[in-house]
Amino acid sequence: FDIDRDFLDFFNIELVAGRLAPEPPRPPGKIITLEEWQEYNKKLQAYQEKGRPFILNETAVRHLGWDDPIGRRFKEKKESEGYVIGVVKDFHVQTLHNTIRPVVFRVFTGGAKFLYLKLGTQNIPETLAFIEKTWHEFLPQIPFSFWFLNDDLTHVRYQNEIRTGNALTVFSGLTVFVACLGLLGLISFRAEQKTKEIGIRKVLGASVFSIFGLLSKEFVKLVIIACVIASPIAYLFAGRWLQDFAYRINLHPVYFLIGGALALLLAIATMIYQALKAARTNPVDALRTE
Repeated sequence: FDIDRDFLDFFNIELVAGRLAPEPPRPPGKIITLEEWQEYNKKLQAYQEKGRPFILNETAVRHLGWDDPIGRRFKEKKESEGYVIGVVKDFHVQTLHNTIRPVVFRVFTGGAKFLYLKLGTQNIPETLAFIEKTWHEFLPQIPFSFWFLNDDLTHVRYQNEIRTGNALTVFSGLTVFVACLGLLGLISFRAEQKTKEIGIRKVLGASVFSIFGLLSKEFVKLVIIACVIASPIAYLFAGRWLQDFAYRINLHPVYFLIGGALALLLAIATMIYQALKAARTNPVDALRTE
């Protein structure tokens, strides 16, 4: 990659060894004497004789087998020779599906192919209009075009993951909704079946909580059994999906315990209204229906 001396700071890339490239001598911007011109040429020639400065990432240094790369001569394939002036901490250039590869930065001191700007999240259209106007003032012969780097990193490079995530979100939501409706219907049916039993228990002094437990414990057991069956299946599918990434988390059992606990809480929340309604029914009315 060709970069300038501000590239690392702009993208918050950490320099772990060495330094940034020194500025080359600048041509004088005024009429100068012959001696001053000769002095400038000497400085420029000395700078160019050193070769192009390079910055490597940690993976590139390990790949080359160097313990101390600073100051060592370096030559790219079919490129000019130079010397290493710095080492940066490893960072992801490609997607997380790939391992971090060796990266070589060529510190460029001439013109630029691309300009990177950091924009705020407010007034984006007005900001882009101002940038385009300024661009045409300085470079009227070059068309103005732009793209957002974060869109390229997320929506383009991770399109499959985004589509999969959206599909899973929709289908999971529909599945949970249908399951809750079914659970609500089952507990309503169960409460109707146990109308007489609930009335007798109320007469004998049963509390609302105990009657709620009577109606819900059967379904709580079913939810727990479902979680026990689903957890290994989810573990296998999640593990297969994570295999596509070079760097991935470990699937700890606590993740599935949290998921099971949330499913259980959702089931209880679904049952609680109908169960409490049955538990608070006047026992006289319940027994009169028999």
